[in-house]
Parts: sequence; C-alpha cells; structure tokens
Amino acid sequence: MRSLFGYGGTTKAIAKEGKWNIYDDKFTSISKDEYGNTLLPSKEFNPELSSLEITSPGISPNNPLIQKAQNLISDYDYYNPKFSIWITGTNGKTTTTEMINFLLPNSQAGGNIGNPLANMDKNKLWILETSSFTLHYTKIAKPNIFVLLPITPDHISWHGSFEEYKKAKLSAMDRMSERDIAIIPNEFRDYPTSAYKITYSSSEDLIQYFDFKDIIFDEPFRLDEVLAKAVYKILYLEEKSLKGFKIDPHKIEEFYDKQKRLWVDDSKATNIDATIQALKKYKNKNIYLILGGDSKGQNLIPLFEELKNYQIELFLIGKDMPLFEKLAKQYNIKHQNCETLDKAVQNIDLKFKNGVALLSPASASLDQFTSYKQRGEVFKKLVNNC
Repeated sequence: MRSLFGYGGTTKAIAKEGKWNIYDDKFTSISKDEYGNTLLPSKEFNPELSSLEITSPGISPNNPLIQKAQNLISDYDYYNPKFSIWITGTNGKTTTTEMINFLLPNSQAGGNIGNPLANMDKNKLWILETSSFTLHYTKIAKPNIFVLLPITPDHISWHGSFEEYKKAKLSAMDRMSERDIAIIPNEFRDYPTSAYKITYSSSEDLIQYFDFKDIIFDEPFRLDEVLAKAVYKILYLEEKSLKGFKIDPHKIEEFYDKQKRLWVDDSKATNIDATIQALKKYKNKNIYLILGGDSKGQNLIPLFEELKNYQIELFLIGKDMPLFEKLAKQYNIKHQNCETLDKAVQNIDLKFKNGVALLSPASASLDQFTSYKQRGEVFKKLVNNC
C-alpha cells in the first residue's frame, strides 16, 4: 500500500488520485475521505506494509513516521518533471519565482509558492520555488536550471544546524548533469557538480555577465530581477524587461495612515537577513520596528549587531519575545515589550511623529497567526484604524 504522511496542501493534492493510506497525528480513528483514501492515526503506520511513502515537506526528520519509513521520497521525486527550473535560497525565492513565471511563456509557478505539483499542468514549463524541507527529502529529481539566492541562517530548529540547512539547499546540484545550469553565489563556486556554474557575489556581477541594459528594481528586489532575467536569457538568448511586474504584498510594502505617516508591511521577513535588508532601505530614518514571533532557533546576535547602527526603537511581540528582550538589553537598544501585534501598533501610534514604522519581525508567524500573510493583513487593518 502507498502512504502519505501529513494531511496538508501537498499531500491533499496527491490524495486526489485515491488508493493511499494517509497518516496524520490529527486523526484519532480510521476513516475514509471523499477520494477513497484511508485516513489513519500516525501510530498505525507499519513500514512493512508500505511500498512507497511521500511526506508533507514540513514534517521534521525526527518525526517517528519519517524514521520508520523505508521507501520515502518527496513529491518532486514522485512527479519528476522532464524539464524544470528550481529557485531556492533564504530570501527572495517567491519574488524570483514569480518574476521568472512573468517572463517565460507557457510556464507555471508551483512548489513552495502555494501550488502543489499534483495540481500543475504537465504541458507547461514548471518553475518551482523550492524549500529546504523539500530538498532535504528529494533524492531523485533534479532541476535543469538551478537558481540559488544567498543562503543565510534559517530553519535551524528543523535542520539541526546551519550546515545541515546549507547542505539541503545545495543538494540539488548533486544530481545535475553537464547539460544543466546552476546560477549560484560565489562562495559555492567550488561545490562539486556536473552542472555548468555561473557564479555571482552581487547583482552587478550578473548584470555585467549577461550584459543587461534594462533594470527596473532597486535592492533587495534587484537581485531577484537579475536572476529572473538571467533564466530568460539562457533560454531565449535575449533580454526581456520586467516592466509591469508587481511585487507581492507583505514584502517591504509601504503605505500611509490617515496622518500621512509611513508604515511598512514586511511581514514576510521571517528571518534575520530579511529584516536586515529591509532596515537598510530606511537607514537614514527614525525607525519604530516591530520584532518577534517564532525565531526558529536562529542566532539573533547578527541582527542586533546591525540594529545598534540605527536610530531605532523596538516593539517586541510573540513567543520568543524574551530572547529579543534579553539581546535588546545587552545591546542597550530602546525597546518595549508588547507581546501582541495590536499592542505594538497602539504603542507606536502614541509616539510616532516622523520616520517609519516597520513590521519586519525576523520570525515566523505561526505562534500567533495562521501565516505571515494573515499577520500582514492584521497589521494593515490595525494601522488603518489608528
């Protein structure tokens, strides 16, 4: 019998085929779903009776289901497209994926971007935003073009260490052939792979390498743009403009309140590097920064080393607020313990006269919200009610 682990978006899409056993901790008894699949508590999994296992990417390697599995593959391995473009790294994956999809004809974006592979059109070119979780479990499939954004610490609690996180991100190149192309940061230029490597240390390196003339966006989106244009030029041998492309909400999204004060929804900043990049944009302003949530085991010290260079006050929220508070005291950075987003917005509203108020939490949202998107939407509603 074939097995699926977890009952999330990835596995629910696969389950439409029917004839799967689906194991999840939220099932307390054995039942059937609308496709004829059997839903079972996780404790019912017997590896001797399973010929194939596919896991929801977010399930930890320490989960008993994963440790018992004998025939485990990822959804990438299961569908294994003949030609695909994979985008990974720590920050900028979604924007780069969407930009490539915008440029390439007859293409479809999927993977971590929210469109499961099981739902994708096999007649289109697959552009896959690829998480470190998926890469950890993928052993067969490979990209034909691999786009790697810079790697900075993230998901340490899931992977166990930054080295394991990097190992997962780079692993796609282990299976690539000499006909494949990898666009990667210069620090990984010596990584062993059969793929043809194009390396960069900045956006400008790639602009010069590909002789691009028409660049629209500033950093941090400039690198995303240049990588997307590089993919197009590799395939079509010419430059194409991203004129008309719109950045998604919740990524350094500026808006003004009724008093014409500048607020920024950067809820998608779920790690310290994303927050650092956002701060750089407002270096010369007085900053009110909402920080905190689930810090995912990151080393927060590099963030506070950066924060000490700004005219800034922190408004701390979320599960790991004590960790942020401890470092704020250590680095002598002005801060308030707010616990919740609504309290943070209220406190900023009371003292905000000039500068910028920024939600860039450097943390995941699931301790208090269903997603970073919900966190951003709640933030904007709270500000609009000020």
